[in-house]
Amino acid sequence: MKQPSFLAVALAALPLTSAQAFTNSAQRWGAHTASEQRLAKLDQACRTGEPRAAVLACAQLVADRDATARVRAIAYSDRGAAHVALGEAAQAIEDFTTALQLDPSDPPSQLDQKSTIDASIHLDRGLAYASRGEQAKARQDYDEAIRLNPKLADAYRDRAAAFANAGDTARALADYSQAIQLDPAAGGAYRGRGETYANTGDLQRAVADYDEAIRRDPTDAVALDDRSRAYKALGKLAEAAADERAALALNSQLGAAHLNLGEVYSAQGQSDAAMAQYDAALKADPKYAHALVARGDAFAARGSNDKAVADYDAALKLDPNLTAALNNRGLAHMALGGYALAIADFSATLARDGRLAAVYGNRARAYSLSGDTVHAIADYSTQIGLAPQDAKAFAARAVEYHRLNDDPRALADLSTAIQLDPRDAQAYRARGLIYYRQNDNRRAIADFSDAIRIDPQAAAVFRDRSRAYAAAGDDRRASADDAMAERLAGQH
Repeated sequence: MKQPSFLAVALAALPLTSAQAFTNSAQRWGAHTASEQRLAKLDQACRTGEPRAAVLACAQLVADRDATARVRAIAYSDRGAAHVALGEAAQAIEDFTTALQLDPSDPPSQLDQKSTIDASIHLDRGLAYASRGEQAKARQDYDEAIRLNPKLADAYRDRAAAFANAGDTARALADYSQAIQLDPAAGGAYRGRGETYANTGDLQRAVADYDEAIRRDPTDAVALDDRSRAYKALGKLAEAAADERAALALNSQLGAAHLNLGEVYSAQGQSDAAMAQYDAALKADPKYAHALVARGDAFAARGSNDKAVADYDAALKLDPNLTAALNNRGLAHMALGGYALAIADFSATLARDGRLAAVYGNRARAYSLSGDTVHAIADYSTQIGLAPQDAKAFAARAVEYHRLNDDPRALADLSTAIQLDPRDAQAYRARGLIYYRQNDNRRAIADFSDAIRIDPQAAAVFRDRSRAYAAAGDDRRASADDAMAERLAGQH
């Protein structure tokens, strides 16, 4: 499930947030003297200019001898916001800290200004700390912002994102709900709460919150993308595709949205449309490892395993620990007959996560194809230990036991497979063949009959049962099954 993304969005919007926070508290410029006109011009550029230009204007403002302590504090804060917009978190933190140190006490007539201004500075510094991965310091700043201004909705929203990223779902939901109560017109907290619900699997509530976020801001491409993912998880593929197309109409450079739309198209069986979206995701971000894996999967599904391997190679250069790329490259190597390469990839995957039952099954298959029955049985046994309800693993291990002429164990595994999945026609057939080999024609016929009941179009099983009938001396039924096998073979 997608991880909470609100922090990145909040950081991107920080300069506007900072400017808006101080619009009412900044000193009003009379602009009567040349000094006042100069300061007013610098203040405007510092608060609302393009980030690099804002940094320069704020630097002039804080150095101006005519600027008051509060004006300089606000200028440092605005310059911090500009540094954040430029990705310069360390400089931003330094400026926010200086702003807090400079901000003077309020006169008796304006006792609330300092707490309001300092709360906003703590909020902005918290976001800068969070962008550097310093979550504890970020949380301290959010806490202080809320202490200074308990009505600052954005502080609850951003602290909620920190809780969500730390896996503290209960506190995240509580803070998002408080932010919504304080500012019900803002969509950001609805979107963040929706992401938190989605990450807990509560997709219906997630969709409801995304609905509210989008109703408040129909141009919120991230909320549309998030709702698309929730719809996809709910199996509502048409709705998922519609939301993702709407998100991309607003911002065609959202690589993750292209990837998600490709996965939706793939689930709908639209392989060409899916491939086009994976290409678009990589055009937006050529180093998007997950998009390379998805395109590799699409190539593999088409049988273009050499192209799949190339994409998996590229993804692993970007992220050597991407287990999906390692495992799927192993599958592609196996399809190309490179069993040693496949085994190496599956082993590397398991070295990163030894609890992946399906990967043990994949490596067992590669061992089997390379003729190493002993290691195949060992891996199937590990797979069964991790996933004891996997009927296919028992059936596959039975085949390996049969190769070693250990039919008692093969029969035991096939019986377990049938018990776990009574609709597995192949398991019935495999057990019937072993019974036939043991001259137990009664049981063989019973198993072949069950296989035919499940798959009445299986010509090969009619031939199997014909031989068993013949061995049992029932030539009439044997002849009838032969005729049916010929008829079915002629239809294909």
